[in-house]
Amino acid sequence: MIAIPGICGISPLAFSVAVGSAVAGERPSFVIFIADDMSWNDSGPHGHLGIRTPNIDRLAREGMRSMISYRARTVCGQTPSTANPASNFGRSNRAS
Repeated sequence: MIAIPGICGISPLAFSVAVGSAVAGERPSFVIFIADDMSWNDSGPHGHLGIRTPNIDRLAREGMRSMISYRARTVCGQTPSTANPASNFGRSNRAS
């Protein structure tokens, strides 16, 4: 397991590389996919042969693929609460 200081040290470095590689005057583009019951390998670029994802395939060919990702919540946690930093699952009255 990677320690929190290691993650905090790598994150700014990865962001600075993405920003530094952008052409002057252009803003870097980020695409964030939020899907229910989609695993890391449930798309064409990551090796799934039975699911057709032509748009994701094209984005992966033309851009960059992230082979390592991190989720800040448990697998059964609510996605909107993790996508919005101002929201917290326990404070948003969605906990049952």
